[in-house]
Amino acid sequence: MVKLLIEHGRGGLYVVETPKERRKFKELMNLFHPQGYVIAPMMRGKRDLVYKIGDDWCVLIMLHKINNFNLSRMYKLDWEETWFVRRILTVPTAKEKHGDVAVEALKALEAWLKKGGNEAIITLTLPRHSGGLYKKAGYEELAKTRKGDKVWFIRRLR
Repeated sequence: MVKLLIEHGRGGLYVVETPKERRKFKELMNLFHPQGYVIAPMMRGKRDLVYKIGDDWCVLIMLHKINNFNLSRMYKLDWEETWFVRRILTVPTAKEKHGDVAVEALKALEAWLKKGGNEAIITLTLPRHSGGLYKKAGYEELAKTRKGDKVWFIRRLR
């Protein structure tokens, strides 16, 4: 059973803990996300989260503390209190059943991190993506990457 972090909207945000849950999370991420599941040493404080409505796994979020020192210094982001959404995925069957729940999931993440006293959430769009999801969730465009093919977004929590 995944552990509830916060109830929000029509569902709740949960942390994935057991080996069985981790396998399910990785399988879904690898099946439906263009970049798949990733494990890397620079992912401090990594958490795999799921936004659920009832028993349905609706949105998967890979989250860890900020790991871009230059970005954190340039925009004065606290190294310990800024979190990076590495991956977000709406499970297709959940989208068919519950509609577009990704904004709800980001709002639940925001509520949970704000409750913990954190400063900000940042994320990076995929190439050729507009960041529409993040804009709908109230994130602001922060900067383009050096190549200019991706955009950093931020949601300040305080």
